[in-house]
Amino acid sequence: MNSILTLQLQNLKKLLIAIQLAAKLILSMASTASIAKSCLKNALKSSSKSINGHFCYSQHSLLFFGNFSNSSEAGVQQGHPLGPFLFCLVLQKLIAKISSQVPNLRLNSWYMDDGSFFGNSRDVLKAWNIVKNEGPTLVLFPNISKFELISPSCSTSAFDDFDPEFKKEVMDMEILGSPIGSKDFSEKWMQEKINKKLPTLLEKLTILDNPQVSYLILLFCASFCKIVWYIRTVPSTFITDTCQKFDELVLKSFEGIIACGLSSQSIKQIQLSTKFGGAGLRSSKDNAPAAYVSSFFSSKPLAQSFLRSPIINPHLDSCFASLNSKLLMEDFTEPSSEVSQQKDLSHKIDKSNSVQLSSECNLIDKARILCCSAPHASAWIRALPTSSNKFTNLEWVLAMKRWLGIPIYNKEHMCVACHKQIMDIYGHHAAVCPVSGDRIKRHNALRDCFYDFCSNAAWAPVKEKPFLMPFSSERPADIFIPNFTAGKGLVVDFACTCPIQQKYVRSSSQTLTFACNKYAQEVKYDCFQSRIISEGHLYLPIVFESFGGISDDAFEFSKKYFKV
Repeated sequence: MNSILTLQLQNLKKLLIAIQLAAKLILSMASTASIAKSCLKNALKSSSKSINGHFCYSQHSLLFFGNFSNSSEAGVQQGHPLGPFLFCLVLQKLIAKISSQVPNLRLNSWYMDDGSFFGNSRDVLKAWNIVKNEGPTLVLFPNISKFELISPSCSTSAFDDFDPEFKKEVMDMEILGSPIGSKDFSEKWMQEKINKKLPTLLEKLTILDNPQVSYLILLFCASFCKIVWYIRTVPSTFITDTCQKFDELVLKSFEGIIACGLSSQSIKQIQLSTKFGGAGLRSSKDNAPAAYVSSFFSSKPLAQSFLRSPIINPHLDSCFASLNSKLLMEDFTEPSSEVSQQKDLSHKIDKSNSVQLSSECNLIDKARILCCSAPHASAWIRALPTSSNKFTNLEWVLAMKRWLGIPIYNKEHMCVACHKQIMDIYGHHAAVCPVSGDRIKRHNALRDCFYDFCSNAAWAPVKEKPFLMPFSSERPADIFIPNFTAGKGLVVDFACTCPIQQKYVRSSSQTLTFACNKYAQEVKYDCFQSRIISEGHLYLPIVFESFGGISDDAFEFSKKYFKV
């Protein structure tokens, strides 16, 4: 009869995934088995003290709290880099003894005081007795309350010779913070994990008095990152329902942050990465196959070294089938081919979802989403607010709604500013309305921002420099930078245009940054470049799109700036 002993601590992803994988695959091959899990008491403190040099600990140090002091008498200080190293030196003696005295264990692998044993029940019992009897001589004391015995074969006879205090389970178990067992067990285990704290956290995000901060916490701390460990360690076909529920909770929280519901089209855009014009709230259900497949192949060599035999994963075919169902045909991945990293597979999933979303959109939405995917257009989404440069709550909500194509108004109406054009429900007309000086304010804000950048680089910029061209009152130099290169000054001319206005929308739905580059060429270069060059200067129009895209030539300027 076979057994596994697992001694539990904290995560080191690749190593721990390999240990999990080895345990899972051994269990899938075992006709009868049992598992035990345990932890060592105060492992780092006690064992480190046993071999620390006299020069470090000849006298006890004192910990001070106000007028009180406490003697620190065991182990290295918290955070001391020697702690884990010294503990491993002690633990190595125990591991070596287990390896020499119980050579037939199928699995005997450790990370710190996380250990995994698998083999014949008698061999596992021998390994446990070594830990129990030899550990205290090395100041390693087993914590019986955290031990578990698990029999995947549902046979309880494997438990007979072990300590009665052990927690005993059959068939299903948890190893290193991840479930191993049937689909029903995995779904139930994951649901319990998610329902424990996540709904409360997501609900509290909706009541913060700053939607931008709420969103950033959701994005970086409470969405995809919360479930990525599980989808990397559990076959995607085992936790489909849980992932669906998790995604629904995240989307519900986002709806609470922007205080409105989401259409199916907006949901699909939200779940795209920001590089594809989304909001970065990835779908765990869509990305679970990619996470599991990439995790398996990255940890497979290490797991095989543990087992000293090839690995056959019975879940791979279904996971690859699920993965390929979410990819374009040109990106299909097979088990026999070299599998990409998770980020590359997720990129391919985003590409497929983006193509599908585009095929379902009307012309304006297709142009809008493509414009949102322009390089650096989404920088504002991930930017952290500062006291001197941040959105008001209303500004952020309106910007996000416009980004996602969510209506801002209940119905179309005559623009109250110009009284000439219809204000659409999405507020697109506001980006081009010429009344109230909004376009000039936007232009001047861009100019002033770049002026500050150039001043910080000590380039001696000049705003609105006059008389660059003889016999003309035109001032194309929003910013003039003297001696920019080869003794020539640089004339920087700013502009902003809307890519979904009628004259650009069709081409903007097909070509990235079409509108800003078209405007730069026809309105700026064709009008000013030759005349400015004839005066011995260089000319650079920097044209922004209202969704954040920038004309191509602007990137050469930014490369030089960011070298400063």
